[in-house]
Amino acid sequence: MKLNINKSRLYYFIISFNAFVSLYLYFENNLIHPNFYFFSIFLYAMILFHNLSNVIFFLRTFFLGIVGFIAHGIKLIDENLLFSFHMQETQTIEITSIMFLFTNIALFASELGLSLGKRIKVKKEDSIIYESSKIFYLVFIMLFTVASLLAIKKPLIFFTQYATETVNLPIQNFNTIGNILLFILVMYFFKYKNLFQKKVHIYKISLIFISLYLLVFSELFRGARMDFLNGLIGLIILFNLYTYNTVKINLKIFTYGIVFFILLQIIGIVRSVIAVLGVDGAITAISGYLERITEGDGNGIIIVQGTINNIAATFSGTIYMLQNNLVDYYYGNSYYDYILRTPPQFLYPNRPQSLAWIFDNHGMTSGGGFFELAEAYLNFGVFGIFLVPFFISFILSYSFKIFSTNKYSLKHSIVFFSIVAVFMRGELYQTFTFYKGIITGLILYYSIYVLYGLFHLKNFRRAQPL
Repeated sequence: MKLNINKSRLYYFIISFNAFVSLYLYFENNLIHPNFYFFSIFLYAMILFHNLSNVIFFLRTFFLGIVGFIAHGIKLIDENLLFSFHMQETQTIEITSIMFLFTNIALFASELGLSLGKRIKVKKEDSIIYESSKIFYLVFIMLFTVASLLAIKKPLIFFTQYATETVNLPIQNFNTIGNILLFILVMYFFKYKNLFQKKVHIYKISLIFISLYLLVFSELFRGARMDFLNGLIGLIILFNLYTYNTVKINLKIFTYGIVFFILLQIIGIVRSVIAVLGVDGAITAISGYLERITEGDGNGIIIVQGTINNIAATFSGTIYMLQNNLVDYYYGNSYYDYILRTPPQFLYPNRPQSLAWIFDNHGMTSGGGFFELAEAYLNFGVFGIFLVPFFISFILSYSFKIFSTNKYSLKHSIVFFSIVAVFMRGELYQTFTFYKGIITGLILYYSIYVLYGLFHLKNFRRAQPL
């Protein structure tokens, strides 16, 4: 036991030392020696290895760190190389050095947040609100309705070019709602499957059907790659936790992760061209993409992934604009705007713009989204680089602790379900997505119990004598 404690202390000492050295180098405006970069890469791998015991913590750590390391690593290979088509004037080695140093600080802060969330004691409780196996039917009907509305909202990518046609509906985050409801349905299936008895195979088939209907037909085939991936990650977590009581990354999960990552990259290409160019055009586009990955794009960009390239540019662009006094620090205003952006657009059409528009407003281009560390730095400077990753990782870790301790209780699961339902969007596009996902989940939580209560109240009244 003593040996484990010493290993843990040594682990946190090393990553904290790396973070404090990075902080010192930032204030001293020193360029990074390649040896320090490779040392930090080694620590990054060590942190990832440390988080193999939890797939969602591993993904959180991977995407938090990969942006800064790729950006600066490319510049160490050759200062003339680029990591994005957008805002190329911001992609200097001086700026990528800052991105790299900030990444070291953020990884340390994230590890502290994850550790603290895991250490807080959570009481195992029974569900406070009355439930029965019939709630499975209610959630299934809600989920089928949402998945059908998603199918109506966007056409299939095989027949209409992606993002060119859509049906306006009052609520815009049906993908989030659908994913949360799917996780809730899975929870109730495992909670009540012993009560289903001989009919359990019917419920299992129903669960498989609605999962494919939502994730594949209503999301993936409509071009919503991230929402499909969020749903898939959630199903993997729930299946392994309910079946094996673990969420560790094993060889099978790792292999599936690689395969689905490649598949989603290919689908991202296909969704843009197949409706216009057909199958042959899609195959040509895929071949061109694979060629750019292996040989570069011919314009100085040697790593072409798409999303990572774009959000790296939002990070470098934010640092550039602050350094050149194009914008001033927000001092928390972008996070305050989350409250103003909470109501649906049809209720509040004049709500604040997404931060992603900041570049367009200053005559610059971006690929969309706004990276977590970029927003943190824009609001609170280097202090935000520590504060925001710590807070997000703590909420993720603590919500998982509550869920895993009371994994059959909707009350204790809803926040974690809401985070996972938008996880990749929150990690890669904007932190606001996490906030909006949690708000959506809480509304769903109360809506389910209101509808369930009304159903039971109606039955109760019918049973009363005249």
